[in-house]
Amino acid sequence: MQLVVLAVLYAVSVLPGTLALQLPRKAGGMSEPPWEQAQDYLKRFYPSDSKSRDPNSLEVELKQMQKFFRLPITGTLSSHIIEIMQKPRCGVPDVAEYSLFPDRPKWTSKVVTYRIVSYTRDLPHVIVNQLVAKAFNVWSKEIPLSFKRVSWGIADIMIGFARGAHGDPNPFDGPGNTLAHAFAPGPGLGGDAHFDEDERWTDGSSIGTASHSSSTTYPS
Repeated sequence: MQLVVLAVLYAVSVLPGTLALQLPRKAGGMSEPPWEQAQDYLKRFYPSDSKSRDPNSLEVELKQMQKFFRLPITGTLSSHIIEIMQKPRCGVPDVAEYSLFPDRPKWTSKVVTYRIVSYTRDLPHVIVNQLVAKAFNVWSKEIPLSFKRVSWGIADIMIGFARGAHGDPNPFDGPGNTLAHAFAPGPGLGGDAHFDEDERWTDGSSIGTASHSSSTTYPS
């Protein structure tokens, strides 16, 4: 697996909830485990406002996924879509509403500090430092924020690699599936970014997962 360059400024982290509705099945049916996985996947990565949920909302979410991946928009589950759902990815929704967070959290300063508190064993520390700095630099060119690394104390964004249960409500699931997750700006875990140490991290050139895991709200 290539390293998806490591920077998470803030990520929308949505836990799967209970789904009582059914997705439009493809003709011929599908085994129950993939079916349940598909429902959880759409709930987690294509969340919709539960207050406005209607009988066709899951079909709408499936169409959102098809649009995101530039697939034919049919609203129907297929083996190809299941295959996409089973690939490793970041833990951040592809489609999210900032209104899902109370008070629409944002950074209150235009200079955001970050600290790497734990490293992967797969790469030298200096390489991880460079990759994180590179990812933050990508964001700083697009938004009115700058990012400063600190070596001690509490930073706005605390970055670390961990396995399984690691002190937040979202335990990692081992190799594959969710690669990383992060939290909206705020105190405590707010702004922090966590990467699954059970994955195999390299210094590849792809920035897909980390850049996508990162979504930043900036001072108005």
